[in-house]
Amino acid sequence: MAKLGLLTATELAPLIESMKLSPVELTKHLLKRIDTFDPTIHSYINPLHDLALKQAKEAEMNIVDGH
Repeated sequence: MAKLGLLTATELAPLIESMKLSPVELTKHLLKRIDTFDPTIHSYINPLHDLALKQAKEAEMNIVDGH
């Protein structure tokens, strides 16, 4: 899914709900894009990689648990 960074939230939501896409996988992909492009566009003061991954793991656990 090379186009993950170009999909809208409404396009991503069904993939996550159906467990075809992991919140952790999506977060890692987006963090990689930030690391790739932010040195050029300077859109983030301080990307919080650890917090983002922690929250993605929590979201994934909630989805697996049916919430």
